Amino acid sequence: MRLLKNFTVTRSWNWRSLTTTLHSFTSAGVFTPHKPMNERVQHTQTALLSTLFDAIIFNCNQKSEARNIDAQGITNLLWAMAKLVDNGQKWTPGLKEAVTALLPQVAAKQDQFNAQGISNLLWAMAKLVDNRLERTPELNEAVALLLPRVNAQKDQFIPQHLANLLWAMAKLVDNGLEQTPELNEAVAVLLLHVNAQKANFKPQEITNLLWAIAKLVGNGQEQTPEFNEALAALLPLVNAQKAHFKTSDDCQPAVGHGETGGPRPGADTRTQQGLGRAVAPRERKERPI
Repeated sequence: MRLLKNFTVTRSWNWRSLTTTLHSFTSAGVFTPHKPMNERVQHTQTALLSTLFDAIIFNCNQKSEARNIDAQGITNLLWAMAKLVDNGQKWTPGLKEAVTALLPQVAAKQDQFNAQGISNLLWAMAKLVDNRLERTPELNEAVALLLPRVNAQKDQFIPQHLANLLWAMAKLVDNGLEQTPELNEAVAVLLLHVNAQKANFKPQEITNLLWAIAKLVGNGQEQTPEFNEALAALLPLVNAQKAHFKTSDDCQPAVGHGETGGPRPGADTRTQQGLGRAVAPRERKERPI
């Protein structure tokens, strides 16, 4: 931390330097609050973050030909900011403004995000909203533009992406996102791939997926055949991998069942009963591209 005192960020830094610095330092825990926190350390963290946010805002406000903003950099910055607030960083005016400046860049580069970028972006937006970021028109537009990209990239998603995407959609819906036809289509596409890749999910991903299914249904999502098939594919994996679940991953009885409000008329009762074993997960710590 002493070395950071002389670490100077300026508006003249190029885009790659800014994105690499923020996500690398965030991943390394440089900005993670500690208790007790030395006052000088806190001052150094605050000053460095402030200058980074200022430079990011400045770059985003430049003319497009002068800033070299790329899709990967946008993804890494929003991921880093989501991790910052999830680790206890307060919502300063600079942080809010930096997020606000980045969100329109998602729209500008929407066709350039790959499968991991889409997964990380939606995860980041869900995390930001869950940590009290207001769902502004810019955020809603960014989410709406990414949802069709889920269908376009559906064959490129690995199990980790599927788990993170469904977790993110469930979180966003739980925080008030409208369940539009585009959202429903994206969920349906992902659920089909859950069934196809069922043999490859890790315990934490299984937990996240079961929690997401319970949350989506609990928030009024229609319990379609895709839901039932995905759930039927996942439940045997809980027993098959029971020795590999950590204590924080383990399911508690009836929590998920409460989310769905009990079996629905005409639905597969066995599937609904199995849903009772799903609970809110400890989210997977995913690093950026």
